[in-house]
Amino acid sequence: MAYLPKIIVDADQIDDCVLAICACVDSDEYNVRAALIERISGFPENWQKKLAEELVEKADPDNPAVVLYDGTPFLSAPPKDEWTDDIPF
Repeated sequence: MAYLPKIIVDADQIDDCVLAICACVDSDEYNVRAALIERISGFPENWQKKLAEELVEKADPDNPAVVLYDGTPFLSAPPKDEWTDDIPF
């Protein structure tokens, strides 16, 4: 996912990719959501803005998963019961 902004530069293609990513997040695709949270800070500002606008209903201002470059809360942090802790101590 980190390479998409480097490969997809046409505005229409960016819109298509953003909609596809958001559809996956809306469908509770955990791997896509986790990858997006992990990598969105490295995306260009225009990608961040478009993704934030499309997923605004899934944002939790009090408990964001990420705060974007302009201070926008992005998505919500996963509940503690979804955290994986495989450290044996």
